[in-house]
Amino acid sequence: MNTFRDSSTVEQFPPKADQPRAETVQIIKNKKMFTVYILKSLKNSKRYIGYTSKEALNRLHDHNTGSNKWTRENGSFITIHTEAYDNKKDAIRREKFLKSGQGRKWLDENIEK
Repeated sequence: MNTFRDSSTVEQFPPKADQPRAETVQIIKNKKMFTVYILKSLKNSKRYIGYTSKEALNRLHDHNTGSNKWTRENGSFITIHTEAYDNKKDAIRREKFLKSGQGRKWLDENIEK
């Protein structure tokens, strides 16, 4: 008995050259990212600028549950801006800029209040 398979039903796989090596995928999964974030107080509309290696939503939760004195006194917060960085040094540099006079000016011009 002869059976005929329609070529349209044959599962197609990409060539092996198109697939990332397993160790490459592992490196990407383990890469630590840093986030610069800007929160807005729902109580008084003040901004809070920080950076973290945590997920931004987890850090927002920390602030909304009073993780430090300033956020305890000025919370609840919403996130109004985030930026991702590959390394801590760049995240700290950006956070410091955003807290400077020129950084506050940039925020006023580019990010909602």
